[in-house]
Amino acid sequence: MLWVALAVFWVVFLVGFSVVCKPRFEAIERRREEFGDREIPRPAKYLIAGLVAVAALAPIAITLVVGFGAPGVLAGSIVLAAGMTAIMWVGLRAARIALSDPSRRRSRRGVG
Repeated sequence: MLWVALAVFWVVFLVGFSVVCKPRFEAIERRREEFGDREIPRPAKYLIAGLVAVAALAPIAITLVVGFGAPGVLAGSIVLAAGMTAIMWVGLRAARIALSDPSRRRSRRGVG
């Protein structure tokens, strides 16, 4: 029964992920057409790389600790889904920052 719950969890998560992210990707694509292709900030690149490493290793570690049965796989899946969500959120935010209108940006030094 828990395996069915796991399958339902992934279907619901991936459909929700698609529904939530698709409009955001389309908005970023429109901004890219308006402002051109720009590079995301370097700190965001490092954060994304760290999140990818954690998201790849944490589910395996959780599954090893909890066990290879359905509860362990479910716990690992939840951690993987959280990692995927964090990576996507940081990536979308960084892309939005990179594609923001430079004339509307506030300076970090308080000038302009």
